[in-house]
Amino acid sequence: MATRFTIPMIALAVHLSCWIVGCDTEADEVDVSSTPTSVAAQTESPVVAVVNDREITNDEVQARLSHIEELYRNTQRPFDNETRAAKRQEVIQRLVDRELLRHHLAESDIEVDPDVVDEKVQRRIDTEFGSTAAFHRYLDSEDLTVGDFRERLREETRLKQLIAQDVDRDEIDEQKLRNHYERIANRRPADDRVRASTVSVEFPRSIDGDTRRQLRAMISEQLDDHSEVGSPVELQARLDEIGTDLDPSISTRTGAPRWFERNQLRPRTARVLFADDTLIDRPSDIIDTATGVQTYWIHDRRGAGIRGFDEVENLLRDRAYRSQIEKRRRELVQQLRSDATISIHASDEPPLSEIAEP
Repeated sequence: MATRFTIPMIALAVHLSCWIVGCDTEADEVDVSSTPTSVAAQTESPVVAVVNDREITNDEVQARLSHIEELYRNTQRPFDNETRAAKRQEVIQRLVDRELLRHHLAESDIEVDPDVVDEKVQRRIDTEFGSTAAFHRYLDSEDLTVGDFRERLREETRLKQLIAQDVDRDEIDEQKLRNHYERIANRRPADDRVRASTVSVEFPRSIDGDTRRQLRAMISEQLDDHSEVGSPVELQARLDEIGTDLDPSISTRTGAPRWFERNQLRPRTARVLFADDTLIDRPSDIIDTATGVQTYWIHDRRGAGIRGFDEVENLLRDRAYRSQIEKRRRELVQQLRSDATISIHASDEPPLSEIAEP
C-alpha cells in the first residue's frame, strides 16, 4: 500500500522548485530541468499546448493537478469542478513559463560549482526535511533520485544567477529598509534570544555505533575544555581534526551568525541555549541532530522585547532582494512570451463526476 504523506511533505513538494516559475502555495511542483518522456507517452497523451516546437501533454498537466488536489484534500478544502478547471488553466500557463525559461537557460553559459549544489542539497535536507531519512522518503514519493534532485537545484541556481546578474543585494538602500523596519517593529515583540553560530559535525551514514559514541564523547570533552579556542571557526577546525582522525568521511561546517528566539527552538535546544545567561563567547553543550551533533557558539544575548534593526536587517534585505529578483523573473517571462510562438488547445477534460476513482 502506498504511503499517504501529510501536509508538510506535500507542501514541500510544491515549494522545492516553484520559485522558478513563480508558483503560489497552491501551485504544483515545477522545475526547468529536462524531464525525459517516452515516445509512446507523447503519442498517447493529448497535447494541451505547444511552446515553439515543444509539446505539453495532458499527462504532464494531470500529474501536477494531482499534487494540488492532494493539498486541497489535506487542508479539507473543496476541489470541485470549477476549482479544478481554474487550477488546470493555471498549471498549463506555468508549464508554458517553464518551457520558456528552460529554453532560455539552455542558451546561457552560466554554470554552478558542484560543491555549491552539494551545499544547497544539504541545506534543504537540514531546513526542510530535518533528516536524511525524511529526504529519501520524499524522493521515493516523487519517484526521484538524488541525482534528479541535485539537477533541479542546479538548474534553479543557474536561473537565479542569470536573472540576478544586475541585482546587488548589498546595494539595496538601507534607509528603505529602516523605514520598513519602523512600520513593522512593534507588531510582535520577540522572546528571549541569542545570536549564535552553529558548528556542526556530520557523521556518514555508514558510521558504526561505537565510533559514533566515541566521537560524541570526544567532542563533548572538547566543548567542556574550550579555553584553547576563541571563535567558532577555530572550534570547527578542532572538531574537524578530532573527527577525521576517527573517520576521514566525517565533515564539519560553521553557519553564519544569526539570531535564535527561544520560542522558535526545539525544547532541548532552548534548554541548552537559555539555561545559563552567562554563556557568551563560548560554545553550548552538545546537541544531537539527525545527521550528527551540533553546538552553538554564543555571541550575544537579549531579553524579551522589540527586536533591534540589527537583528532583522538581513531578513529585510533578503526579502527586498527576493522581491527584486521575482520582479525581474516576471519581466523575463513576459519578454519570452512576447517573442515565442505559443498555442493553447481547448480542453476536453471530463468533469470530476465523470472521472473514475482509482
